[in-house]
Amino acid sequence: MITFVVLSIFLTLVPNCLVHAAPLSPIPQINEFLAAHNGIRAAHNSSALTWSDEFAAKAANWVDACVLQLTGGILSDIPYGELQVAASGSFSIQDALNTFIQDEPNYNPVHPVLSHFTQVVWKATTQVGCAVKQCKDLLDPRLVGNNNGTSTPNKLHGTYYVCLYNPPGNVVGEEKHNVQL
Repeated sequence: MITFVVLSIFLTLVPNCLVHAAPLSPIPQINEFLAAHNGIRAAHNSSALTWSDEFAAKAANWVDACVLQLTGGILSDIPYGELQVAASGSFSIQDALNTFIQDEPNYNPVHPVLSHFTQVVWKATTQVGCAVKQCKDLLDPRLVGNNNGTSTPNKLHGTYYVCLYNPPGNVVGEEKHNVQL
């Protein structure tokens, strides 16, 4: 059984730079990340994304902590889009992308609601940088509680993905030009 959690941030309006990361040497999964994204994007008339070593390095720094939470825009001095997912069990890059786009059937262009799906297919986004890590004790600060009334964060053994998008998608009012079904 796979358990997963999806987090996202659509647009960071007031970024500040607290983490500096040197670009990583290319990770072996670059082609898999790009193929998974670009296959979905092609089906929605969006051009292919290119890889960003800079954002991949920032994502790698974030996943290394094994704490499942949004970055809050602290990874860059420019705004970026962000999607995160974690799951126990076997969880491939394609599984992660399928999780990101699972809200596609709910998208209605007449009454658009921004989502994980819309970030993935957002036409104005041109770059992506992702990272993945197997976390023995992935901390999810949002899941707290135990029987004695104290708050204790839950941990799980799982695969943690973070993808950062440049420029960010999900800009309110720009849906019509950036999302096609």
